[in-house]
Amino acid sequence: MSNIYTAIDIGSDTVKLVTVKKHNGKFYPLASDSIKSHGVKKGLIVNAAKVVEAIKEVKKRQEAKLNTEINKVIACVYEDETKFDMAEGEIEFEEEKVITGSDISEVIKEAASKKILNKEELVTVTPVFFRINDLEKIKNPKGKRGTKLEVKVVLTTSPKTSLYQMLGVIDLAGLEVVDMAYKTIGDYYTVHNKDIDQEVGAIINIGEDITTISIFTKGIMINTSSIPLGGHHVNNDLAYVYKIDRTTANRLKEEFATASENYSDDMDKVEIVDNSNEKQEVSQLDISKVVEARIVEILKVAKKEIKNLTKREIRYIIITGGMTELSGFSYVVDDVFRHKATVFNMTTLGARENKYSAALGLIKYYDEKLALRDQEETLIDDNFVKTNINEDKNAGVINKMFGHFFD
Repeated sequence: MSNIYTAIDIGSDTVKLVTVKKHNGKFYPLASDSIKSHGVKKGLIVNAAKVVEAIKEVKKRQEAKLNTEINKVIACVYEDETKFDMAEGEIEFEEEKVITGSDISEVIKEAASKKILNKEELVTVTPVFFRINDLEKIKNPKGKRGTKLEVKVVLTTSPKTSLYQMLGVIDLAGLEVVDMAYKTIGDYYTVHNKDIDQEVGAIINIGEDITTISIFTKGIMINTSSIPLGGHHVNNDLAYVYKIDRTTANRLKEEFATASENYSDDMDKVEIVDNSNEKQEVSQLDISKVVEARIVEILKVAKKEIKNLTKREIRYIIITGGMTELSGFSYVVDDVFRHKATVFNMTTLGARENKYSAALGLIKYYDEKLALRDQEETLIDDNFVKTNINEDKNAGVINKMFGHFFD
């Protein structure tokens, strides 16, 4: 069976939409689109009408590519005041039986139901381990026999107000959210491998106005925080130094600057018009020095924050986000982290840019969650999507959702 999933990531800079087809165990992006967003600051909705407009536009673009309607999505949400809790649940059977996906869903639901929510809403429930008949800990009990099933889970919650605002604008844009998880979890599911899954490490996502630092142990997010620094601050620096508007500053950053002065050319120059309508010629080297100074600050603050989040030995640090697309970014990372961190490079056909990493990974996370529970689902009918696997390679209301979450 082929499964088609669509995920949305609403950022301060862009709204991203990715549609992926899972075929024979592999994931093929069918379409990926982004559009400039207005109305989001630091992960919070400040102008719902503008955000709804952006979602509708990116939805329209992707529907034109797929030649079908998109009605359901998996949503990326920000790590806003995230809280972590541990919980345990158990269920007993009248007689020994084979453990099924339904049993796994039931015991996870039992564990999650012990969390009393007031001003927070449940975002993720991640199994740490299962146990059958009080025996050894296992990762997946499906198919094994027993009379009792136990689970230990990590629960994450976020404030209801900000979460409902995000889900509300998606609903107003005509999309039903079937599941959600934090952006960083999406990043992890994009970058992870078998080695990383056994280690303790950190993922840093440099966004438009916030940088998120999250700690993972054996594939489970155990802590996260955000710092109020990102690509927007680079724009501000360029605007201040060269006395230009922020639109021009953003264009210079994205189209001309490099992340490292060692990767720039002093002879490569561009003409800009400042706020006094005066023309000036600036070199790539000078602009890149301004950009690099801010990137170094962001990375140093993130590095310090990792130490605040965990005392465990960090075995890997992976950096992603739209800012990492700047040429020479890895040079700055090597200098700050002394070769102990790597910059993720998105190579997936159809969604090559790092800005799509969270949405793409969230689809893989959702698919894995369904598989554990013996469930299959497709958010778009395969018969109505005009793109096939060969063509892919060239293609560029809370109650409802949680009812689905626990089904």
